[in-house]
Amino acid sequence: MKKGGHRIAELRELLEFSQKEFAQRIGITQGALSQIESDKSKASFETINKISDEFNVNCNWLIRGSGEVLLPAESSRTESVGATQSDKASIPLIREEAHAGYVNGVKDRSYLSSLDVYQIPGFEKGDYRLFEIVGDSMVPTLHPGEIVVCEFAADSSLIENSSLCVLIYKDGIVAKRVFQYPEKKGSLILKSDNVEYKTQTLRRSKIFEAWLVRAKITTLLSTNGLAIERLEKLESDYQQLKSQVDNLVKNKAK
Repeated sequence: MKKGGHRIAELRELLEFSQKEFAQRIGITQGALSQIESDKSKASFETINKISDEFNVNCNWLIRGSGEVLLPAESSRTESVGATQSDKASIPLIREEAHAGYVNGVKDRSYLSSLDVYQIPGFEKGDYRLFEIVGDSMVPTLHPGEIVVCEFAADSSLIENSSLCVLIYKDGIVAKRVFQYPEKKGSLILKSDNVEYKTQTLRRSKIFEAWLVRAKITTLLSTNGLAIERLEKLESDYQQLKSQVDNLVKNKAK
């Protein structure tokens, strides 16, 4: 079976692009593309997504070599990888009370179409979801009630270490930092930013969907009181030091 890089080279040749032209279209350097095509390096999730979006290519074929190379003109890429979204500019919002329903209806088109959708500037093109954060396991990065804008991860094995993700699996929806280690092959290590929470391990095979957090929507606009106190103390210390220097200068002048 051909490796992923070889399939990308095959696709480029099928589309009759030079390496330079193809690299420009997907936003990477020609050197990086050459490394990928020769399987000296692995295509990132962002690169896989860009190829799929730019050329209407089946992600399953790019990653695993399964299915048709190109998607039908009337089909969206998300339909081929399990994340249905008819209008990419309209992003479904999954609030706290809808979490259980989303887990059960994740592949049910009728359920997904029943969700409220929103348009978010800067996220007009791509496969996105909005999730409401529940619990304090990711404080101080994410707070309960905040909304995260997430991009679909076609292959969880391509997620880079320390990426902030929302994962959908049979027991619910969680927002965690994701790590992958050679000794834990086939599993994701989930860590919380709140040190009071323990690290978890989740088998990739148990994951229905993985979403990369790209932004958040928050109403928490309170100032950082600790930072202000420190600035005030520095200002006070500076004024005291300035006063002492002025007195020394005056004494020497006498």
